[in-house]
Amino acid sequence: LQLPDGTFDAEFLRIGRLGLMYATLGASDVGYWDKASNSWRPLDSTPWSRMIDQGLMVARQEIAPQLIHVPIDPNQTQQQVQ
Repeated sequence: LQLPDGTFDAEFLRIGRLGLMYATLGASDVGYWDKASNSWRPLDSTPWSRMIDQGLMVARQEIAPQLIHVPIDPNQTQQQVQ
């Protein structure tokens, strides 16, 4: 993953055509692809890293498929989570 701060190893979580998110290895940074600006945007790792990590565990089949809570448009929901 190439960000303005540098290049990082990351895992990506795709939710159909609705969302694309990343977590750097070690889950120190998380973010999402902003379609409006065509760029990666960081997210506050406090609530989002847990949600994205849960989605990645389902995708890797480490836990049983279940309903996961991830933001479709984090810009609209970021204020509600804090």
